[in-house]
Amino acid sequence: MKRLTGLTAIAFLALLTLLAISCEESTDTPSENEDGSDDDSPPDDSPISDDDDNDDDNDNDNDDDNNDDNDNDDDNNDDNDDDDGRVCTASGWCWQNPLPQGNNLNGIWGASPTAVFAAGDAGTLLFFDGVGWSGMTSQTTAKLSAIWGAGTTEIFAVGHDYDSCRATILHYDGDHWAAMPSGGLADTALYSVWGSSPTDVFAVGEDVWTSTNVILHYDGSVWSAMANLPPAIGRGIWGASATDVFVAGMTDDANSGLILHYDGAAWSMMFADSGLPLSGIWGFTATDVFAVGRGGRIIRYNGASWAAMASGVTSDLLSVWGNSATDVYASDDHGRILHFNGTAWAIDSAEATRAVNAIWGGSGSDVYAVGDGGTIRHRDENGWSAHSQSLSEYAVLLGIWGTSADNVYAVGYEHIGPFTGVILHGDGNGWSRFSGAVLDDKEIHDIWGDNPDDVFACGRDVAAKSGSVLHFDGDSWSAMNPGGAVCLNGLWGSSGEDVFAVGSLGAIRHYDGAAWSIMTSGTNENLNDVWGRSATDVWAVGDNGTVLRFDGDSWSAVDCGSTDNLNGVWGSGEDVFVVGDYVYSVSGFVLHFDGTTWTETSGKEWWWPLSAVWGSSADDVYATAYGFDLTNSGTFLHYDGDLWTEIDLGTMPGIGTRAIWGSSAADIYLVGDNGSILHHGD
Repeated sequence: MKRLTGLTAIAFLALLTLLAISCEESTDTPSENEDGSDDDSPPDDSPISDDDDNDDDNDNDNDDDNNDDNDNDDDNNDDNDDDDGRVCTASGWCWQNPLPQGNNLNGIWGASPTAVFAAGDAGTLLFFDGVGWSGMTSQTTAKLSAIWGAGTTEIFAVGHDYDSCRATILHYDGDHWAAMPSGGLADTALYSVWGSSPTDVFAVGEDVWTSTNVILHYDGSVWSAMANLPPAIGRGIWGASATDVFVAGMTDDANSGLILHYDGAAWSMMFADSGLPLSGIWGFTATDVFAVGRGGRIIRYNGASWAAMASGVTSDLLSVWGNSATDVYASDDHGRILHFNGTAWAIDSAEATRAVNAIWGGSGSDVYAVGDGGTIRHRDENGWSAHSQSLSEYAVLLGIWGTSADNVYAVGYEHIGPFTGVILHGDGNGWSRFSGAVLDDKEIHDIWGDNPDDVFACGRDVAAKSGSVLHFDGDSWSAMNPGGAVCLNGLWGSSGEDVFAVGSLGAIRHYDGAAWSIMTSGTNENLNDVWGRSATDVWAVGDNGTVLRFDGDSWSAVDCGSTDNLNGVWGSGEDVFVVGDYVYSVSGFVLHFDGTTWTETSGKEWWWPLSAVWGSSADDVYATAYGFDLTNSGTFLHYDGDLWTEIDLGTMPGIGTRAIWGSSAADIYLVGDNGSILHHGD
C-alpha cells in the first residue's frame, strides 16, 4: 500500500496548515459493565481481548469535594455499545485497537469512583462505572476539549466543530447528551469549562478569526457572552466560588502568560508578565492556586501574589489538578505526570508515550489522566496503571487480510528509533502481536494468503535497502528473498504457488511455490497495488496513471485515461475499481472499468487521497482514505452500484484509514494510522 510522499504530502500538509489557522462518535451511555526460521516468537502473551476489562479494581469511596450529593450510579442510560463492551461509532464501526478507543481524549471529570466521564476528539464521550469504560452517544463529531459537572445529571462538555467553525456545548441530564442551543457561537473554539453550580457555569475560549477572548456564562437557562473582557485568550478555568474564578491563558498574540480573575461582577487582569503562556489552572483554596503552561512553567498564588515554581521539566505542561496543597499533579505533552508533595515537583509517571491532556481525581488515591491516542491512566495507592491498551500505538497499519472472521492479519510498521515490522493477528476474540528478529528493520506494506498455513507479507528491509517478503507456515514467520533493491507495496496470488508482489520502479516479483523471480513490467513507475481474478488475469496499478494487466504470459499496459497516482485496485466479475489521488492536489478519485470502458468519479469534493479499495460485490465497494477529512472526523467511501457516498467513521482528524478487508459484507475491518483497527459487523 502506498505511503503519503512527495507532492501529495506537501499539498496535504499545506491544506492542514490552512485549516488549522482558520478554524471528531461513540455509542450510547454507561453500561455495567518472527527472524528467520531460527528464532521467531508466536503472538505475545498480552493480547487485547474482548474479555479484557482494562481496569483496576478500585473501591475508593471518596468523592470530589466540589460535587454535591452525587449519585454513584447511572442507571438511567441506554447502552448502545456492542455486547462485548467495545466503543463503537454512530455508523457502527467498533474499536478493536486501541482499547477502549483511539481518539484523543482531552478532558476528564467524575462524580464518584463509579461515575467518571471523559471527552475527546470526534465527539468522543466515555463513561467509567468502576469496572470498565464504555462509549456514550454525543450526537456530534466536534472536538470536545473539556468536561465538568455538578453531579451525574448536570454535566457539561465544551469544544468546537472544525466543519462549521462554531462553539460546541453539550449537556448530560443523566439519560442523554444534547447540544445546548447557544453553544453554536460562530468562529469560536471553547477550551475549558467549570462551574460553582449547575446554574453558574463558565466556558472559556477564543474567536478563532480575531484571536480575541471569549467567556460564556450559563445561568441555568441560557448561555450568554460575558462583556468587557480583558484582552486575552483563556485556556483553563477554575474557581473557588461563584465570586472567585480564575482563568489561565495567554495574551492575544499568544506570546505571554496571564491570569484573569472574576469577582462575581466583572473580569479583571490579575497577573501578566513576559513569561510563557499558561494552559491549565487549579486551586486548593482561593488563596492557594496553581497554573501551568509552556516550557514547564508553573506559577503559584498565595492569596497576595503569583510566584514561579521549579517544575524540573521544559516540556509543555497541559493540565493541573490536586487533592490538597501538598498533593498536586500536572501533565505534559511528552506523556509524563508530575507530582508536587508540598515541597518540590518531581516526575511521578513517565510510562505514557503520548501527550497527557487532562487530570482529575476523586481523591489522592483515585486519580485519572487522559490523553492522545485514547490514553487512559489511573493512579491508586499502588501507583499508576493503564486503563487503555494498544498493541501498536505508533504503528501505521497498511494492509489487512484474512481467511475468516476468526483469522485476520493486519500489518504495517513502527518507527520509534529503528523501523520495526508490525504483524497483528485477530482470532475473533481479540488481537495479539507477533514478535521476533525477522521483523527488525522492516516496513510491511501488504499481506495475502492462500490459507491459514500459507501467508505472505511484503514490504522493504530498511537496513538492507531491499525488498522484503515474509512467510507464515502456520507456526512461525520466516524471511524469503524476493531479490532487488526495491520496495514492495502490493501482494496478491491465485494460489500459494502463484503469488505476485509489485513495488517501486516498476518492480514485479513472482513466486511459483519454490522461489521468487523477477518479471518484466515494461515500466519504471512505482507500482502500488496488485489484484487478480485468476492466474491469467492480474492487474497492477501505480503512479502517473499506470495500469498493467497480466494474461498468464506477459504484462501489458492498459490505458485507463488517467495520468494521476493510482493506489489501490480490486474487482468483482467484469468490474474493476481503482482508487487514487490527483498529482497536484490532495483530493481522491475512483476509476471504474466495466469490462469495456473506463469512467472516473471525480473526487474534487473529497479532500483526501484514496489509498485502497475492497468490496463484497460490484455493488458493495469501499474505498479508504489515507488522508482524512481535515475539517471533521475520519471518513471513507461506499459504492452501492450507483453512487459513491461518504461514511463518517467517527474517528478524529489524523487517523487515516489505509486498508480494508472483509470476510463478507457483514464482517469488515479497517486499519490505519496510530495502529487503528475498526470492525463493522453483526
